[in-house]
Amino acid sequence: MEMANALHVDAVRCVVIGDSATDKQMMLKKYAAFAGVPYDSARGELVTAFNGRKCVFVESDSNHSIVEPHVFLLCVSVARQSSVEEKVKVILNTVIDQIRGIPFVLVGTQIEKRLEAITQLNGHGEVGCLPMPLHLAESFAKQIGASKYIECSETTGEGLDEVFEEAFDVGHAYVIERQKGSHRRKSLMTAAHMKRQLMVIAPVVPPHQIAGGIPMYTFAAPEPYNLTPVVQPSKKPAVKEHKNQKKPHRSSSHQSSTTEEST
Repeated sequence: MEMANALHVDAVRCVVIGDSATDKQMMLKKYAAFAGVPYDSARGELVTAFNGRKCVFVESDSNHSIVEPHVFLLCVSVARQSSVEEKVKVILNTVIDQIRGIPFVLVGTQIEKRLEAITQLNGHGEVGCLPMPLHLAESFAKQIGASKYIECSETTGEGLDEVFEEAFDVGHAYVIERQKGSHRRKSLMTAAHMKRQLMVIAPVVPPHQIAGGIPMYTFAAPEPYNLTPVVQPSKKPAVKEHKNQKKPHRSSSHQSSTTEEST
């Protein structure tokens, strides 16, 4: 029961970061309209829930600052490939101290402009002017250490559900893992404290001085081993009788009795 309470999450907190070209505020408003939840423009805040668990999304450049975020949504427009890496590096250098050790999801916005740009260029434009393709965006997300890469369109609403749900999943997993680590450290500290207490209250009275026998928490010293070698008595070798050895003579009384019998 204590473990279940320790792993309870009141709310997952997410901060949305990115430059003005990403239209991140429009992304929040569009999702709020789809999900049927209010969006607080003054605070730049959106409050929703996933599977009954509360989740708060806040814009990084709003007046309302979020305390101890659990996940970041790093938004960047994929409309122009040449500017994606540069913009992401600028954003990361700006907020590196805030996101250190906290997971983040790279979100590619304005995906509807891919088709528009390709149609306008008709294959004759420069590579730098083309939108960033999906496989390059995914590869770039791995390079910068993002937990995942997801795309959406703040105009059409395509992919918005996946973006916000993924942000919640990553943030929720981060909270659970952090609380498990805290619970583990607390358990180890408690065990170490109990061990120190047992060492302090351990009896120092020798067992033979305690009336009534040896208590449960003491141990009798084992008897010392007898290392003196045991010498076995040597047996005398049996004397063997040789063939040349003469038999003992019979007594005279025995000879006389034999003579009389023969007579």
